[in-house]
Amino acid sequence: MPTAILRLLHDELGAADGQRVRWDAAAWRSGLAGTALASSVDAVAGGLPHGNGCVWISRADVFAFAQQPYESFVAAMAWGFGPSGYGWYRTRSILEAAEPDRIPQLITALRAVADSPVQTWATLEGTAGLRGLGPAFGTKVAYFTGYDRVHRCGPLITDRWTAWAHWALTGEWAKRRSAASYARYLEQAAVWAGQLSTSTDTAVRSDDIERLLFTAGPHARRAWHAGR
Repeated sequence: MPTAILRLLHDELGAADGQRVRWDAAAWRSGLAGTALASSVDAVAGGLPHGNGCVWISRADVFAFAQQPYESFVAAMAWGFGPSGYGWYRTRSILEAAEPDRIPQLITALRAVADSPVQTWATLEGTAGLRGLGPAFGTKVAYFTGYDRVHRCGPLITDRWTAWAHWALTGEWAKRRSAASYARYLEQAAVWAGQLSTSTDTAVRSDDIERLLFTAGPHARRAWHAGR
């Protein structure tokens, strides 16, 4: 049953790389002016498509900055916050709570443990982590830092919407509360990706599954509330 639901979503949405959001780069330029991330905002925004006064950023765009730590961090946060008006403020708060060199240090640490969900979680929760960078955005940084799109493995994003969908399909909610549950989430996503690859004769990645769960999450939440 879970695979059938995910297949329907995959047929409609396609691969994760193309998922894009609108980003108010001008607000970020203004809000992060004078900080260590100012030039990185310009670098990220400069190569992105514009339309109707907006900048659009996709997962593939974020991955393109993986080798530049500050740009990678800005791109991951920009994509994560999308059109929300407070994204630059939250990002600035994280920056101000730590020394600027903590960002490349975190990204280096995450890249070194990208093949271990348990160590990825421990890195985000430990001394290398950044204050204010909770599971939802910490795993975004980990994902864009260390996910291997060729071999279809590595860290995945976990937020409230993937949590809702994962709970609806498996009955497990606590995947954002421990390293072990995060590891089980990645294992389950890999299993579903393999099953979908077989049934569709398409190379489905585990992050494609994460994107499908994100899309299904709000529906799972509404269905739960409606049935209470």
